[in-house]
Amino acid sequence: MKYAIDVHEMVFPKYAKIQFKINKGGNLTIAASPAFTPGQLPEGTKGGKVPKGTRVFDYEKQIITSLGISDIIKLIEMSKKKVATENVDIFRNSEKYNKKITFSYNLDESTGVVKFLTIYFHSTDYTGKEIKFYLPISLVNFEEIIYILQSYLTSVCSIKLFCLAETDDSQSNSQSFED
Repeated sequence: MKYAIDVHEMVFPKYAKIQFKINKGGNLTIAASPAFTPGQLPEGTKGGKVPKGTRVFDYEKQIITSLGISDIIKLIEMSKKKVATENVDIFRNSEKYNKKITFSYNLDESTGVVKFLTIYFHSTDYTGKEIKFYLPISLVNFEEIIYILQSYLTSVCSIKLFCLAETDDSQSNSQSFED
């Protein structure tokens, strides 16, 4: 397997685009790109449809993070409980960057019931360049994400074995050409 495989994509023209991928190592990865016009539809948009050729997302500010099994389990548990005081924070830190993704419920203040969820994306690279954006999503959209996570969790062993076999095959093929 030479490249990541796209699993699912969710497009929110006002805020961001989220893509779920399985990378070469078999890990589930989330790639989020902010909109050029946060909180507003792109110019020329009518009825929620973006005209063909319109630049909507800033891919230079894309934040890519691999999700671990524990992250996935925390998110699935969060979706079951729907407790507004509980957030799920995903941290990825290295010498090159610090990344944080926070999943947080928002309440309807009049009823005190969970109304929607906001995903906050934050990244700082080694030069100090900071990227921050957020994506409010409906509970239905969050459930869609949870189905993707549950599906991955159910199949993770098969996915990892396949990716390992693909890596082994490509290495053995390259070795046979070297002989």
